[in-house]
Amino acid sequence: MYVSHAWLANAAEEVKKIVKIPVITVNRINDPRMADQLIEMGKADFVGMGRGSLADPALPNKAKAGKIQDIRFCIGCLQGCTGALYVGGPVTCLVNPSVGREYEIDYTRVKEPKKIAVIGGGPGGMTTAITAARRGHNVTLFEAKDKTGGQFVSAAYPPCKGDFTTFTSWCNKQMKDYGVNVLLNTKASVEMIKAGNYDEIVVATGGTPWIPGFIKGVDLPHVKIAEEVLTGRTDIGDNVVIAGGGEVGCETAAHLASIQKGATVVEMKPVLMEELDGVSKENLFQIMNRFHVCSYTSTKVLEIKEDSVLVETPEGQKELPCDSVVLAMGYKPNDQLAKDLEAAGLSVHVIAGAVKTSNALIAPVFIPVSILNSVFVSLSLDKRHTIS
Repeated sequence: MYVSHAWLANAAEEVKKIVKIPVITVNRINDPRMADQLIEMGKADFVGMGRGSLADPALPNKAKAGKIQDIRFCIGCLQGCTGALYVGGPVTCLVNPSVGREYEIDYTRVKEPKKIAVIGGGPGGMTTAITAARRGHNVTLFEAKDKTGGQFVSAAYPPCKGDFTTFTSWCNKQMKDYGVNVLLNTKASVEMIKAGNYDEIVVATGGTPWIPGFIKGVDLPHVKIAEEVLTGRTDIGDNVVIAGGGEVGCETAAHLASIQKGATVVEMKPVLMEELDGVSKENLFQIMNRFHVCSYTSTKVLEIKEDSVLVETPEGQKELPCDSVVLAMGYKPNDQLAKDLEAAGLSVHVIAGAVKTSNALIAPVFIPVSILNSVFVSLSLDKRHTIS
């Protein structure tokens, strides 16, 4: 996702000049309109879509029928496909959880539809709502914010990640097509859910940013949350220290640096972006270097001051001048509503980030496929729970 679309097309064009056989171009071509344009430009004779075909095997037929909005586009994350192969796992797909599990799928409509509440409009909640509605259940989705997408909204802002919006758009259209009742700006409460008399309740409230209260100065007004910074919901200074060097922290730094902000990343671990695969990590490093992002590893934030951050580096303490600090230190499950519902005597099924915060592959992949052969199946930390 950190490289440009169709980045090998020019190379294919050069090969085409010296051979007399058809030439196929590949890599980061996920849209049939892009493929058509490449062929019309003479870049290649054919376009191969490997990952695009995993994301939506029906892509060619949907394109032929003019149903572009129904295509579930590859977002280039590499997490389920090549990322799985790196660790010896089976190929799957972040946006298409059925990959590799097609034999489990049964979209047969149920004979006795249930009334289901899904609380949370992130990837996990949306895909749960879509699959349940596709099977004929009456589904209402509650979303506290003014739009669906969860953390996919802020994830689309860093350089090269605009494709993330395509998944949210696809989910919104699917929910509309299958009749999901989406309630935006609606923060679900125990009273509201009780009054709805739902047969089943799914809590997909995701996670909330982890704020290290033990760091002195973390509550100062110039300390911001990465998600708020990426979406432009808060002002930010010209010289910024980002606390946290995972994917979110480094992408936030790249985003700020790309708009002429000074960005410095501080990470406790000895390496940045530990959770990223090697290809994505290298490409993101290139973007950070292009925009002159500074970084400190094996470095701990000791105190946030009005105009600097005091850190402990392997060489000793150091003050990093700044006028803003961004926290990107991970998330914790937002499970309070689930606890309140359970305390009120309601049976709930807690899924995705509300159980365990992780990357998006965890939320949409394992939940919706599991729904298919029963009313739905909820993912817990260590076991699968079937509801008949």
